[in-house]
Amino acid sequence: MSDERKGRSGFREDFGQRLAGLRARKGWSQGDLARRLGVPRWKVGKWEQGCYSPAAEELVPLSEVLTVPVGELLTGESTQPPPPGESLAPVDRNALSVHLEGLSRLLKPLTERREARIPNKQ
Repeated sequence: MSDERKGRSGFREDFGQRLAGLRARKGWSQGDLARRLGVPRWKVGKWEQGCYSPAAEELVPLSEVLTVPVGELLTGESTQPPPPGESLAPVDRNALSVHLEGLSRLLKPLTERREARIPNKQ
C-alpha cells in the first residue's frame, strides 16, 4: 500500500472516530444523525468505520448539525477560543480574583456616590 493511500486511510479512521465521538456526545444514534443530515444510516456507519469520507458538500451540514466548525471536524483541533477563564492556569485565576476584589473595593465608594446623586425614580 502506498504512503498516500495509508495517509488517506488514516485520515478516514481518525475522522470516523471523531465523528462517532461527536455524535455520542449529542446522545444520538447513527440513525439519529443520518435523519438530521438526510442521508442513509449506513453512510454514517461507513464514515465512522473509516471506510469512506463524507463528500465536500456534506461537510458543512455535518458541522452545522454537530455544532462544530468544519476545521475541527476535519482535524480534531478546536478553532474556537476556550471559554473565559478556562485558558488561565489556577494560579493566574487566583491572582485575577484578588485583583478584581481589590478593584471592586475601590469602585464601591464611587458607585455609592453616583447613586446618591441620581434621584430615585418613583
